Amino acid sequence: MNEPTPQQPFKALAALQELDREVHQLRHRRGNLPEAAELKELLDADAAAERSAAEIEAGRLVLFERQSELETAISRQTKRFHDLERQMQAATNAAPRDLEAMDHELHQVLEHRSRLEDDEIALMEEMEPLEEALEASRQAHLRREEQMAALRVVGSAIVAEIDATLEERRLTREGLVGDIPETLLAQYEAIKVKVGPIGAARLIGHRCDGCSLELPAVEVDRISKLAVDVVVTCENCGRLLLRANQLA
Repeated sequence: MNEPTPQQPFKALAALQELDREVHQLRHRRGNLPEAAELKELLDADAAAERSAAEIEAGRLVLFERQSELETAISRQTKRFHDLERQMQAATNAAPRDLEAMDHELHQVLEHRSRLEDDEIALMEEMEPLEEALEASRQAHLRREEQMAALRVVGSAIVAEIDATLEERRLTREGLVGDIPETLLAQYEAIKVKVGPIGAARLIGHRCDGCSLELPAVEVDRISKLAVDVVVTCENCGRLLLRANQLA
């Protein structure tokens, strides 16, 4: 059995950092799916369309109530017209003045009914675009529902795939942390809490791969002379610095 080398904890830490970076990216992707954003846009559009349709429907109901009133009035005038017709037919012995009065009233009733019918026609013409708008809104809602259903299916599949990958990475992580001393792992986790998902970074030349800032040449020279098992941090961002000799 091979003896553990001084580099082993740092190699494991480097692998853990890459794994944590990937997990962070997966979680970010899971929480920011384009399908979810598109679904929200459709939901917002549907809610706005529903409010607009409600306003149109309220206006249509006002016109509908007015139409109902007109139909009742037309019905009354029609009944009065027929009553007058019957009275005139039965009044064979009535005085000419009475017949003239009934005839005059009959013409007034016809004129009034005609005006009411004209009003009803105008009202129906006013209602027609509202009915068309409501039907267009219903059809658009159905199309959005189909789109949203498709997005939910795709989004659920992507989330399930990401969750499966995250579970795999969790199991892999459990294996990696066993190769890292508790004190080093605790330091790494504490740094992650402060600076985000990247708790350790490689020192590439004079540059920290975590913050992308250059370290002074004197500091780099000092670090290069340290033993492999010595833990150092970036003086700019505080991340653990993984050096080439620790990863060899």
